Amino acid sequence: MAGAVTDWGGMRTHRRWLEALALGEEPPASTSKPVHGRLAPLPANLSATIGSYEWMPELPDELRLLVREQARQHYDLGHIDFPRDEWQRIVTGLEREALALLARRRTRSASGDRPTKKRRRA
Repeated sequence: MAGAVTDWGGMRTHRRWLEALALGEEPPASTSKPVHGRLAPLPANLSATIGSYEWMPELPDELRLLVREQARQHYDLGHIDFPRDEWQRIVTGLEREALALLARRRTRSASGDRPTKKRRRA
């Protein structure tokens, strides 16, 4: 495709920012602000689902943003605007994973444990 412009660098920057947010870390200095306007708008059914979604009150706004972006990436990879009930299942599953992440963080911080890296076998 001659003449096509793809902003892969911007998407990588956006993903690094999201990863840092998900892990409870500070975003890298070069990405201290999220990248906006680089991704396509949400498809109609996903947008309607997100707009009417009843979030669990214990899920912070930062993780709600992360769940929205994960759903957007789900669309970006498949380019299928599922029916609203299917998006509801997808977003609910992503929200549950985010809540599980919060629970693991709280358990670790309460016990003073730090996550350990698993060693790969040679």
